[in-house]
Amino acid sequence: MDATDFDLDAHVHLVNGGGTDTRGVLALAAQSARNAIERTAPLWQIMVVDEMEGGTAAVILKFHHSLTDGVGGMELMLSLLDWSRDPGGHIRSEPPPVAPARGSLLGQLLGRMSAGTRAVSGLPAAALRSAARPLDSLATTWATGESLVKLLTPGTKRLSPVFKAHSDRWLFDTYELPMAELRRAAAAAGGTVNDVFMASVAGGLYRYHSKLGHEITYLRVNLPVSFRKSGDPVGGNRFTPVRFVVPVDEPDPRERVRQLGTLCRQWRAEPALPMTEAIADVLSRLPGPATTALLGSMMYGVDFVATNVPGIDQRCYIAGAEVLRQFAFAPLAGAAVNFSLVSHAGTACIGVNMDEASVPDPDLLMACLRDGFDEVTAQTE
Repeated sequence: MDATDFDLDAHVHLVNGGGTDTRGVLALAAQSARNAIERTAPLWQIMVVDEMEGGTAAVILKFHHSLTDGVGGMELMLSLLDWSRDPGGHIRSEPPPVAPARGSLLGQLLGRMSAGTRAVSGLPAAALRSAARPLDSLATTWATGESLVKLLTPGTKRLSPVFKAHSDRWLFDTYELPMAELRRAAAAAGGTVNDVFMASVAGGLYRYHSKLGHEITYLRVNLPVSFRKSGDPVGGNRFTPVRFVVPVDEPDPRERVRQLGTLCRQWRAEPALPMTEAIADVLSRLPGPATTALLGSMMYGVDFVATNVPGIDQRCYIAGAEVLRQFAFAPLAGAAVNFSLVSHAGTACIGVNMDEASVPDPDLLMACLRDGFDEVTAQTE
């Protein structure tokens, strides 16, 4: 469907790069990210930076998190890309329509909670099982209640003795390595790419603290868990942030991969996770200050965020130019640093968003991150 009042100039901006390099573009992107999108402004904006060093260009896509989440953002990117340098005038089909709202708030809450606990499907059989095994039913209910408490309990102070300050001054940097190296390290440790990613980040953060004179054992992470399924509309947020404490001082890289992988899988299996969307719907109906205070307290005390978003496995193009790399810089959400992994045509592209007040030496942090990945990916036999 055509938008009759669409103003391209409000969304797309052209900037002369003046021969700037990648670091200059990252500074420009960080400055853009720091500037909040006004309520009256479009929810997505594109900045095209041309005439960069070496004749390259950059596309900076910025969208409000109310529009979509990280995985949905990758799907939005697909609408801008072609699979060949000359697509021959092919126009992509329209994106799937956004699903309409379903029923009242109470109906959504009950429906989603029921879906999350699998209580609606096969209700008579479930009732018979509960009657036959009341203790099992009670145990399941108790476990779900405990899980909700774990997810919603307000945070405490950060565990890091270094990541103390908070500010709205963001710094962006990047690191990349072949996806094949991550896959080999995952196979050697009997884990997944995400396990290797988490273990490498943990090792890098441990090195960073050690070089600053602090020997640490644990840090608190915010791990976004996606519930997005094939066929879901592109718009909307279908993820839940999960906070938990991770060990970072394990000297054996393979054992660290196993430790972090086990912890991440345990938290992804929390019984209350499927209910969080309904809880968020309820919270959104509260007065603004109350919602802000509650959600802010849940994010308080997070040392770092780690997110892994599946990217594009093949070469792609935009306006006839090949897209060489694709980096994501996710919000800090109260943390000192956010590590975002996006795979692109065989390369693991890691975007790092740092709070300048918490990370006064970003170059040291990036050097330690590289060492963390080198240590883990070297374990391939």
